[in-house]
Amino acid sequence: WVSREVALLPFEIFKVFAVLGKRWMLSGNVPAQFFESRMISLAKPGKVNALNQISVKHLRPITVMSVWWRIWASAWAKGCLREWMRQHVPRHFAVAHAVSTGE
Repeated sequence: WVSREVALLPFEIFKVFAVLGKRWMLSGNVPAQFFESRMISLAKPGKVNALNQISVKHLRPITVMSVWWRIWASAWAKGCLREWMRQHVPRHFAVAHAVSTGE
């Protein structure tokens, strides 16, 4: 899945996904597939030689994870940040920030 495809899904799917995410958090049992990733190496510009070869030191590793993991982890992190702000940021600052940014 890529983000363009996920954006086209019916909203009901995200409601179900939210319910599942809560269950995973309560049980402490996150699907193993969320921890799978694929690493690819991108060549740094101008480092491939005339024989189309490149040294490992001129590669940049990129790790790609599931779009569903990124959605879930992002929602979890935002919730944690919200809770931390409630506990540590003075209310008048948080309200002023929300008003000025529209959040």
